[in-house]
This record gives sequence, C-alpha cells and structure tokens, in this order.
Amino acid sequence: MSASHGIIRTIYLYLFALVGLFLFVFSTVNSIGALLDRYVWPQEFVQYDYRSPGETKCIGTVPCIPENVPTADQQKEQFIQQQNNDLKRRTNQAVPGVVVGWLLWWFHWNWIKKDRRKEE
Repeated sequence: MSASHGIIRTIYLYLFALVGLFLFVFSTVNSIGALLDRYVWPQEFVQYDYRSPGETKCIGTVPCIPENVPTADQQKEQFIQQQNNDLKRRTNQAVPGVVVGWLLWWFHWNWIKKDRRKEE
C-alpha cells in the first residue's frame, strides 16, 4: 500500500472515530436532558380557562362553558400524557444515537489500535 493510502486510511479512521464519539456524546447529553426535564425539573401544570369570544347567552349564575372545552381534570390528564409522550419522543431520538455513535467509535477505535500494534 502506498504512503498516500496510509494517510487517507488514517484520516478516515480518526475522522469516523471522532464522528462516532460526537454522536455518542451529544445523544447521551440529549437523553440525560430528557430525563432531567421529566423527573428532576418537570413543567408545572397550568390550567387554562377557555371562553368563547362570542359567548353572551348564559342562564342565571352558571358560567358559560362550551361543550368542547376540556375540564380541569381532562386538561391535567392531557398534560401528563403530553409529558410522557415528550419523554418517549426524546428518548426514541437519543437512544439510537447513543448506540450507533458508540458502535461507530468503538469499531474505528479498535481498528486504529490494531493498526498501531501492526506498526510496532
């Protein structure tokens, strides 16, 4: 093998090992951030009072609430479901990056070590 092929191969190995390491680190940080956002510093539930702008016909002292407006309990259930869905989505995005990044780094780094042992 010529010297230029050796340099190109070395650059390739180190470049892909670095790419794998970056992918692993950033995906790990993203998964840790998802867990912290969900369990350490969760968002607080805020109840919104929905009112129709054209709503003027109310009977007696009963507040005018349209039929399609979720109640406070329904809003809270939707909020909890949304929090769970956000955690699942962020985890589903981060875990493949952690696995692929680690495998990419590990494979290329072992190849680099094998080449170094051959040179010695």
